[in-house]
Amino acid sequence: MAAGETHRIVARSGRPRTTALSRLRNGRAIGPASRAAQRSRWGLDREIEGAVWSDPHILVLDPGLAFGTGDHPSTRLCLQWLDRTIGGGETVLDYGCGSGILAIAALKLGARRAVGVDIDPDAVAAARANARRNGVEGQFLDGLAPLAFTADVVVANILANPLKLLAPLLASRIRRDGRLALSGILPDQASEIEKCYAPWIEFAPCTESEGWACLSGVRL
Repeated sequence: MAAGETHRIVARSGRPRTTALSRLRNGRAIGPASRAAQRSRWGLDREIEGAVWSDPHILVLDPGLAFGTGDHPSTRLCLQWLDRTIGGGETVLDYGCGSGILAIAALKLGARRAVGVDIDPDAVAAARANARRNGVEGQFLDGLAPLAFTADVVVANILANPLKLLAPLLASRIRRDGRLALSGILPDQASEIEKCYAPWIEFAPCTESEGWACLSGVRL
């Protein structure tokens, strides 16, 4: 995404209320949209519906019961990282995909393929529906499904303990010189997470936002 361009996310909660359009610059909210660009739980405003297909930097999300509307600092950190990392043509694995926001964003940024995995069947269903809403062909799988491919980019925005347990699996799914981002962790948990991945990943300095951290690095 070129400098000055924005991601805009329309998040729909499923509750009987109107949700305003949020605009993201490099993954960070920069202010609410006008009331004219709001969406109710029953459908898209025509202005937004048309824009989804014409603007590759608009994401339309109904998270349902799943995590991932773009509001949480860990999600924004991952969006910022994807914005810096996706150059076009990559295969992306989003482990713990929730609403599918990160996999969908990767496809909108130019990734060739994005696969999302989640142990929650409601999240998998929501992510598939959100991919259709955004006109992209993401694949979303149950957490027990075998992963028989290696990815150029792997992102996991979950929690510290699962990230520790998943270290061998996630490392095995990244090609050599591929990129990894881990979030959903607190700054004081970052060093312990790094140690779990140290045999496989060379980490960059940790980034932080509003009390949350994101680790990123390159597969050795």
